[in-house]
Amino acid sequence: ALGDWVRRMAMDWPLAAVGSASGGVFLANVSSGAVIAQAPVAHPSYTTDESNIDLLYGDFDGGGTTALAFSGRTVVSGGRDGTAKIWRYVPGNEELEPQVTLNCEGIVSSVHIMEDGAVWTASLDGKVRKWAPATQPAYRCTKYICEVNIDVKEPVLCLAIDEKEGLVVCGTSEGGASAYTAFGTLLSSWRPHVGARTRSVAIGHGRILTGGSDGCIVRRHLAASWAGGDAAAGESRSFLFDVTRTSDQLLPRHHNAVVAITPHPKEKDIVISAAIDSTIRVWDLSPSTPECLYALVGYKVWLGSVSIDATGKRLASDGRDNLIVVHDFSLPGDSV
Repeated sequence: ALGDWVRRMAMDWPLAAVGSASGGVFLANVSSGAVIAQAPVAHPSYTTDESNIDLLYGDFDGGGTTALAFSGRTVVSGGRDGTAKIWRYVPGNEELEPQVTLNCEGIVSSVHIMEDGAVWTASLDGKVRKWAPATQPAYRCTKYICEVNIDVKEPVLCLAIDEKEGLVVCGTSEGGASAYTAFGTLLSSWRPHVGARTRSVAIGHGRILTGGSDGCIVRRHLAASWAGGDAAAGESRSFLFDVTRTSDQLLPRHHNAVVAITPHPKEKDIVISAAIDSTIRVWDLSPSTPECLYALVGYKVWLGSVSIDATGKRLASDGRDNLIVVHDFSLPGDSV
């Protein structure tokens, strides 16, 4: 248990990074329950920019850190102060070491850490940015350069990255979604949530999934022939949806905004969704009509993050005041 309410969570088992309601960032060992490093004053708890923060939270703003990513010994946090901060965890050090502050100019809604140490951010000023370390190794770098700056034209509420394919997808406050190459070239724009906001997005196993503030999850299939240039060489890539398959919804819909969607790392047809209707759902997308296998209940409206470990056997989430909730399916024969 944390001594503050958990507002954002990102897991790299057995550790989890946590963003708190007071704006702190903490690193916890989920197995033991111990907080092992912290930056208790990372971001402000609240903002005077109420109109923009409402785009993210509506009537359920619990304060504090707005975005979080964790990989290896690097934590990236986003705040309502318009900054993303990169922290370094040094084993044995009880304080997270501040590495770099990135000026995003708007409330930060999403952050993502790349394998090479680069960081992607999305913010309510309508920008998606890639920040590259000026020197390597990244964990020693104290200067990051804005290498890609995409103007989406609408406040960006969510972000997903597929490093293997070099694909960047974001969702907006007007119910839209846009896909870009890793170099910022627009591939496609569409509006999956008309009359609502696109609150979450995920890429995985030949699909793009978006979650709306209306509780809908919309699936769109990528074409099997999606290919083109060599992304590593910087060539432009074609992006084609499968025109033989229409987009569809996962039913029944959630009863409130879908704030997180996570594809299973091992089972290509299993997807996890979390919503502020206080439920987490496990979906099977293999049949022609997707099925909700079961729901995990008992959460609160502050539910905002869900993670699956690399084995696909442990599912962790926030949404229970000052707790990280872990469902362990690692017993023989069990699976998420």
